[in-house]
Amino acid sequence: MTNDIIADMLTRIRNANRINKPTVLIPKTKMTIAIAQILKDEGFIKAILINSEELSRTDNAEDNHEEEIFYNAKKIAQLMHDGKGEKFFTIVFKTTTKKGKNDTKNYPVLVNLKKISKPGCRIYVNLTTMPKVLGGIGIAIISTSKGIMPEREALKKEVGGELLCYIY
Repeated sequence: MTNDIIADMLTRIRNANRINKPTVLIPKTKMTIAIAQILKDEGFIKAILINSEELSRTDNAEDNHEEEIFYNAKKIAQLMHDGKGEKFFTIVFKTTTKKGKNDTKNYPVLVNLKKISKPGCRIYVNLTTMPKVLGGIGIAIISTSKGIMPEREALKKEVGGELLCYIY
C-alpha cells in the first residue's frame, strides 16, 4: 500500500479494467469507499461489496451472464476477505455490450481515470474555476469541507475544495 491511497485505488481500477477483470480489490478507507460510492452513484460501476456484503448495486441484471459475474464476484470477495480481514472491499465493474459482425464483446464503462491533486502538488478549485470534464460527460471528484463529492454537487452546495481526480 502506498501513501497516496487515491492514486493506488485509481491504478488498481485502471489495471483491472485493461485486462477486463469483472472485479477488483481496493484497500478500505473512508476516502476510497466515498470515491467508490460516487462512482456507483454516477453509473460507472455496478456494485460495491464490503465483507462480501453488498453495500450498493446500480441495477438488477437481466442477463444471466451479468448475474453470474456478480455471483462469482461475491464468492471471490468472501474468499478474499476471509484471508485478508476487513482491510479490503470489492468493486464490481459495469460493462456495455457491443455487437460486431461475428460476435459480441463487453467493454468497460470506465474509460479513463486521471489523478489531478498529488501529495507534492495540491490543486484547489473554487466555484469560478470548477472544471467540466468532457463537457459534462465525465466527472471531477472534489474533496470539500462537506465531504467528497462530484463537481456538480459541489456547485449546487456552492463549495470548493481539493480537486482529486477526473473520471470519464
